[in-house]
Amino acid sequence: MSVANGHCYTISRTTTSLTGWCDGTGPERYGTYVVCTSGEYHNSYTKWYGDRTGVYAGCPSGKTRISDGYDRY
Repeated sequence: MSVANGHCYTISRTTTSLTGWCDGTGPERYGTYVVCTSGEYHNSYTKWYGDRTGVYAGCPSGKTRISDGYDRY
């Protein structure tokens, strides 16, 4: 997936979560989000573009992921 600063890479996508990272350079930041059953939106903390350690967003116990993606800040 491409976002403003660079390409984003998915490390892991499960039935409940998304973990990924985006290349580029800061100071702009990126994060991940998931939408869970019942419409709950959960997002990750943010990291600078180029930080390859990844960010994680997940649904609470008993809920599943119905959509996900990357946000830019």
